Amino acid sequence: DNPARLHVQTIDGLNHWLARRLPLAARIGGSSSVVDDARPLYAEAARRTVTRLDGEGPVSEGLQRLARAVNHEPRQLAGLIAAMLGVRELWLPKLMQTAGRPGLRASIDRLLRQALESELGGVASAVRAIDWKPLFAACRRARNAGAPPDSPACVLAGLVDLPEPRAEAVPAWQALLSLALTSDRDPSLRKKVVAAQGFLAAKDGAQWKAVKDEAQAALADLAEHPALAESLARLRILPPAALTDVQWERIDAVAAVLPHAVAELLALFAERDSLDHPAVAAAARDALGEESAPTELALALDYRIRHLLVDEYQDTSPSQARLLELLVAGWQPGDGRSLFCVGDPMQSIYAFREADVTLFLQAQHQGIGGVSLAVERLGRNFRSGAPVVDWVNATFGALLPAQDDFERGAVRYSPAAAAHAGEADDGVFVHALIDADERAMAEEVTTIARTALEGPEERSVAILVRGRPSLPPILAALRAAGLEYRGVELESLLERTAIRDLVSLLRALLREGDRTAWLSILRAPWCGLPLADLLLLAGDDEPATIRERLLQADTLPAESAVRARRLREVVDSAISARASHSLGSWLRSAWIGLGGPATVEDPSDLANAELLFAALDRLEREAGCSPQVSEIEAAVEGVMASPVGSEAARIQVMTIHRAKGLEFDVVILPDLQRSPRRPDRPLLYWTSIATAPGERGIVLAGRSDAADEGGGDALERWMRRLDEEREALELGRLAY
Repeated sequence: DNPARLHVQTIDGLNHWLARRLPLAARIGGSSSVVDDARPLYAEAARRTVTRLDGEGPVSEGLQRLARAVNHEPRQLAGLIAAMLGVRELWLPKLMQTAGRPGLRASIDRLLRQALESELGGVASAVRAIDWKPLFAACRRARNAGAPPDSPACVLAGLVDLPEPRAEAVPAWQALLSLALTSDRDPSLRKKVVAAQGFLAAKDGAQWKAVKDEAQAALADLAEHPALAESLARLRILPPAALTDVQWERIDAVAAVLPHAVAELLALFAERDSLDHPAVAAAARDALGEESAPTELALALDYRIRHLLVDEYQDTSPSQARLLELLVAGWQPGDGRSLFCVGDPMQSIYAFREADVTLFLQAQHQGIGGVSLAVERLGRNFRSGAPVVDWVNATFGALLPAQDDFERGAVRYSPAAAAHAGEADDGVFVHALIDADERAMAEEVTTIARTALEGPEERSVAILVRGRPSLPPILAALRAAGLEYRGVELESLLERTAIRDLVSLLRALLREGDRTAWLSILRAPWCGLPLADLLLLAGDDEPATIRERLLQADTLPAESAVRARRLREVVDSAISARASHSLGSWLRSAWIGLGGPATVEDPSDLANAELLFAALDRLEREAGCSPQVSEIEAAVEGVMASPVGSEAARIQVMTIHRAKGLEFDVVILPDLQRSPRRPDRPLLYWTSIATAPGERGIVLAGRSDAADEGGGDALERWMRRLDEEREALELGRLAY
């Protein structure tokens, strides 16, 4: 009846609104601007932090310790610190929760032992039903026959059944792993025992043959349990039972350095009168105070907000969840207020944006901020016909986990019922292109799209890729076939040739000695010198700059000389006018003077050029001075290019993430076998460990030194395995 009473906005928008209501409580300036891409600020704060590498005190000592993890490369260390600043909302509360607490090392040791025994307990539960007695009996015979005392056979000889899931039993579990599984990367059950396991070729050949035959018969019995190999393989990467001194030194170093880097970033925000979105989110929480000490704003909101609806709750981040807890603090059952959260945990695919599906699972069981929630499952699918829904039920019932697992972020599959029968040709069709190259894949995609468009109905077609590297051959095949398509957020600005030429022009304007940039703008369409003429200009070893050489353009052929002189005149005029223009408008003026707009082949690049000019103006305002070339390229790379093609095109090309929530008649998912690029190892790892119902502790780990082989020490390898398992689980949800 009264839609004006609805306050509808994103959580980021709500953060901004809250922070502006009480700027003093939020500790932000009233005029601060919000930076959408703060990577240049992160990089500057990281550089300021690393300058203390040669100083004294805890921060300098921590930096010196961390430098060993990157072969003492300050630039790489600064890059890792900058990357951590971008996700500080995830780790800073955990670091602040633990740093400086007496007994931190003892606390982590206790949690590690608990995690280790939990891992062993999980393996024991998975394999306990198997009869291990024959294998252990063969091990006793091997020991009695003279097997080496440290061999797996001797370690297991004293067992009648599985080892206890205790830290002290780790050697026995690892001996069982060595005896039962091959050492190959892919887990597989061993078929034959050898000397390395303690089954020797001894003097009494008949005796040893009998022992080996007995062991191999026991292994053959194990082969009847196909899931055994995967269960035992988890023993290959276990957390240590306690921190080593070296591991503790790394954690201590990170705890000293990263908070200082955050302080440098906050100081930089104050200098530039800017904030990023995490800073605004923190300011919003400050504006609300704490549950026990709410601010005036929190009390006013408590009076005004009667009903709160949160959509897409499966994509909530920890900082957003904390904000919701503050908004509902003090709510009581029966007071007429309601909290309504909507979401599908099977669609949680935004971990790279800090979304944490475990928050959804936690809200189901524990509520939010003291407000308990009733759970209603919706099971009808109104989007797809029965053939598609039935296939999805059958496939993802096996692909997604059978049970929710809070520790791993696993979400079980909930089957759906189709609301309508669908059309006769509805269904899911798999095109397995075994050993095909990318060209054959692209041609197959084009054939499917063309067939879909040739039907009697006006169908919409979507080509969805996991990553943008899959796109070039597909787009080339669509163009070759004459199929019109619209590409949405397919590439960053820097991937567009016209924009790369513009950035080269800016670099040449800013730096006369940037030889590569000057040669690029001479080669660009607005000048178009052939390579042979570039060689005439720059082929010798003379120290003069390319700009200076353009004064002697008479050495070039006549037409090229005219072009070169004209470019020199426009550039000289632009350089003299720098003080009267902002960075973006300065570049636009020079580009127009060169006739750049007339050389653009794709009309969308005119809009892309405007995006570039706006990004440069914004970057200059945020930097407070003329930015560095590296900052310019980083800022431009973070801006997505305008859509390519006509809005009326019936083929849409985009990433799977971009397509979430949209609907098409035909959906093509190519190149699904392609593996994503592995992310760099961070400076800090963290994971939470359940200590009691509703209570958790934090385990921290630092990045291992560069000299450590195999991707780090035991603690880092275990932490990375947890991250990889969560990524694999999210990959299943992405496919769904």
